[in-house]
Amino acid sequence: MFRTLYSKLAAVLLVLFVMVGVISVGATLHFFELYNEESNQRLNLPLAEHLVQHNALGTIGETNTQRLRALFDMQMIINPSIQIYLLDADGRIVAFSAAPGEVKLKQIDLAPIREALAEALETLADEQRDALRLRVIDGLGYAEVAERLGCAEAAARQRVSRGLRRIALVLQERGLSLATEVE
Repeated sequence: MFRTLYSKLAAVLLVLFVMVGVISVGATLHFFELYNEESNQRLNLPLAEHLVQHNALGTIGETNTQRLRALFDMQMIINPSIQIYLLDADGRIVAFSAAPGEVKLKQIDLAPIREALAEALETLADEQRDALRLRVIDGLGYAEVAERLGCAEAAARQRVSRGLRRIALVLQERGLSLATEVE
């Protein structure tokens, strides 16, 4: 069958075309899956921001489990394909809305998020950074933040708001989103 040079070259060329075709189809399917996941995340980003803004789970270090369960139930009604994860400060998954056995990780690497936040915090003025630390990390009310900073409550609110907007802008430039509301 492969006695002539022409038939041998044709067979080699056919094998090469088949290999290129298989690789091309495999790469297309892989990148389509990545694109689909990215599109789904971008499509659901406003929903995630809404859920966080209107369903405060508590302050850092303490979680309102009843609100968390209500949030999980509500999201299952809205879109059962969405999975919500609550992480602790070390990236360990504390709670999730996925079906039992579906979550394969116990912890998520927070290094990229911490790097992005550190970069974003560097862009803030000192008074904004201090106001955010007192309000978000320490969980103080605006009146207490204002008292500690020696300014009016309206000024403390403004510093926190401007700081959050600046952080959101820097994170958005890096392809991340700040889905939080501090009230």
